[in-house]
Amino acid sequence: MSNIISVSGNGKDLIIDKDAVFRQIRCEKDQPLYQEIEEEYEKLLPSALQMIKPEALLGFFLFPEGKKSAIPAGSEVLYMIGTVGSEISDRASEAFQKGDYLEGMLLDGIGSAALYAFEKPVFREIRRICREKHVGIIRRFEASAHIPMELQKTVYDALQAGEKLDMKISEGYMLDPVKSSCQVFLVSKDDSVMYLTHQCGDCERKDCPARRESVTVTVKAPAAYSFSTVTGTNLLEALQENELFIHAPCGGKGRCKKCAVRVLSGNIGISAADRASFSGEELQDGKRLSCQAVLTGSCEIELITDTEENMQALGSITEQTVKDGPRAHSNAYKDDPPVKCPVRSETENRRPAASGKADAGREYGIAIDLGTTTLAFSLVDINGKRVADTCTAVNRQRSYGADVITRIEASLNQKAEILAALIREDLLRGIETLLSRNAVSPSALRLIGIAGNTTMLHLLMGYPTKGLGVFPFTAHTLALEKKSFRNVFPDSTRELFAALSDIPVVLLPGCSVFVGADIVSGLFSLGFHENDEICALIDLGTNGEMAVGNKGRLLVTSAAAGPAFEGGNIEYGTGSIPGAISSVTIRDRKAFVRTIEDGAPCGICGTGVVETAAELLRAGLMDETGALDESFLAEGFPLAQRSAGKIVFTAKDIRELQLAKAAIRAGFEVLLKRYGIGFEALSRLYIAGGFGYYLNTEKASEIGMIPKELLLKTEAVGNSSLNGVIRFMTEENPDHAEASVKRIAESSEEITLSEDPDFGELYIEHMMF
Repeated sequence: MSNIISVSGNGKDLIIDKDAVFRQIRCEKDQPLYQEIEEEYEKLLPSALQMIKPEALLGFFLFPEGKKSAIPAGSEVLYMIGTVGSEISDRASEAFQKGDYLEGMLLDGIGSAALYAFEKPVFREIRRICREKHVGIIRRFEASAHIPMELQKTVYDALQAGEKLDMKISEGYMLDPVKSSCQVFLVSKDDSVMYLTHQCGDCERKDCPARRESVTVTVKAPAAYSFSTVTGTNLLEALQENELFIHAPCGGKGRCKKCAVRVLSGNIGISAADRASFSGEELQDGKRLSCQAVLTGSCEIELITDTEENMQALGSITEQTVKDGPRAHSNAYKDDPPVKCPVRSETENRRPAASGKADAGREYGIAIDLGTTTLAFSLVDINGKRVADTCTAVNRQRSYGADVITRIEASLNQKAEILAALIREDLLRGIETLLSRNAVSPSALRLIGIAGNTTMLHLLMGYPTKGLGVFPFTAHTLALEKKSFRNVFPDSTRELFAALSDIPVVLLPGCSVFVGADIVSGLFSLGFHENDEICALIDLGTNGEMAVGNKGRLLVTSAAAGPAFEGGNIEYGTGSIPGAISSVTIRDRKAFVRTIEDGAPCGICGTGVVETAAELLRAGLMDETGALDESFLAEGFPLAQRSAGKIVFTAKDIRELQLAKAAIRAGFEVLLKRYGIGFEALSRLYIAGGFGYYLNTEKASEIGMIPKELLLKTEAVGNSSLNGVIRFMTEENPDHAEASVKRIAESSEEITLSEDPDFGELYIEHMMF
């Protein structure tokens, strides 16, 4: 018999389709009582969601002999039985008995909508377990519509629903609670198909208020994959639900043009944002923004934007770096490049797997840097105080926005559960990768440590995010937290993780909403808490966190640099993927470019953006205000040719870079002013992060991003956040390590740039090149 997998949820996390509720009670917007009923619905909804207790059971079985059904005997099937509990139906019945028919109808409608909404987390689990088995789903069958009612009893018994869900079934094969459902999915060995939705077209109830036609989306490229969804679904959301995570930096607002697809067949209308983003020829060719596309029928598409497969991400320091100190800046991708990370969710490296068993008796920890864009994992030999292995991956939340603001917005728009599930699964895969390829038994794992910015840790833990995005900007917690593995990963069902359920997970502390645990960890790794010399740390990322000080005094701040340093908001911008232009030289008004891994040019990443601006300035093709030479003003300066046309650097790209570098430079100078020192008093300027690691600091200083006075004192230190977690795990005295990170977080004084009298003037000054 199959292992039975349980899926549970929380009513308040379900996205209730109000329109579906109103269709069920036959209430249209043009009816006189609509507004009154809507007010009653809004008043009733919070208490109704508390009544909903969603639970489901799943299991793979062979379909039995002797059943009259369209399903062949002996076929592999997936049984599913789910419910939202009896309380909401009981309350609806009580309302009817009291004569409050409106409340009764609304509660009944909300219960039905909740059962439908619960399909999303159930489908997410189905996709996960099918991916593990390398199978697909080719058909969904439901009692009365496709299979006899008595098959509900077969599923009920096989999944032990009476015992596990406290469910009952009548002699007529009706499930109790009433708001329950039962499905049988036909399994296929073809793992490129996933047809999970209800086939309304097979149902005889043509007047059903919940009727929504099922449609098929077939993705032809970059890899074949086909799935079902329902009419009215946003295409980007449908792709996200099926774990096809294309980059959407603007969070689906139709502004960044990064989520484009090409429609090969089927009718997807042209939106206003499409017309603003594409030429007439491109529209004729089928280009559409997936975030603005609404599915009205089946279609075939190809993904034409960079899915950021193989994005370069920076892992831990090497043993050589530990011995010799932080590494100086590098102009290009050389020496041991970071492990690459694939997109569609498999976390793996490109190096040979570990050749032997891990040393017996060794104790291990796993250090994690939870970044907004990328994730980095290190397997740490605690006894040997060394990094045994490292892997990296793209944070799949990136499909919901490039920065923390868009992630917070997504969380507040009922995507919190999805965002939490995505990052938890990404982290679990990274952990599993390190353990399995190094032959480390789960019993040898002693600790998992995580550092990340405040928003990322809140999304991981499912903490409320509303306070992070509105004044006075308060966090649910900034403290160092010690949790068990099962508390951080409550939905992990894989056998490997059962042995980890009691392993401690430490979340490092943060300073504030804007200066998080990743910066605390970086400061700890660099020894700010024990040094007399005054140093500075700048994390050149979207959030632009920075610090100045020593063991006696520490000032921190955050400058909203935006995503330009990661290729975001740049016309042909992309992440650090093979083919991204990373280095630029201009001679005789012509660009000579270098790309990551010498791939065919596909876009321009953050280091390429900085180098292009520096070279334009040096060549006299851009002045100190950022104005391009008139000959390139209309179409941009050409960098390279690709199959789809030229890659150019535009006037808008220059403005994006000006905004980013001015924020960083002005914020840094404010910190120095408030500390009461000048450039000469600094012993070191540490540049953290993958972008900073590969940044040509000379060119960065030429455009004013880094002070020229500090060029010889500047060191790129790589992933200081991950390195700090590694140090935390390998300190001789764990209590001292814990006390040190707490002291860094609690003693840091935050400077709020928006309230600082000098920031505005410095910001305008450093807009100039």
